[in-house]
Amino acid sequence: MRFRLFLLIFFLFPAGTIQLSAQDNYEVRKVTFTGNKTLKKDFLLDKMALNEVSWLEKKFTKKEPFLYSREMMDLDLERLVRIYQSEGFIHVQTELQPLVVNEKKQTVKIEIEITEGEPVITDTISLELIQNARNTDPDSLLRRLSGKL
Repeated sequence: MRFRLFLLIFFLFPAGTIQLSAQDNYEVRKVTFTGNKTLKKDFLLDKMALNEVSWLEKKFTKKEPFLYSREMMDLDLERLVRIYQSEGFIHVQTELQPLVVNEKKQTVKIEIEITEGEPVITDTISLELIQNARNTDPDSLLRRLSGKL
């Protein structure tokens, strides 16, 4: 009885783990974004590690396809959040939609939903120097700040 239970677990366990990582190392065929009103798809794709390579690009230009991995996808989602935050969208959210997997061709299509939220716009910055600040030149401080704005 124990032997049968062992065999059952032995054969079912690997099948379950293989299914969980079945999309890993599949070629990324297409990446689409929904909800990106401000930043264009090409700009976002340039910033991502995973990128799409079409069948024609792969065939005629011999371009190497990007292989899907969940870890890389998570890093790209974080990277997209940082990009949007640097553009003023502090409360941006990114969500990976269910993957479209073609088992026969071993390809994956990725859809990322972006909720931009409202941008944060700075209207005025005011500085007040305290009297005890030694070695502080207000003009050089203003020049330094104006270069960053």
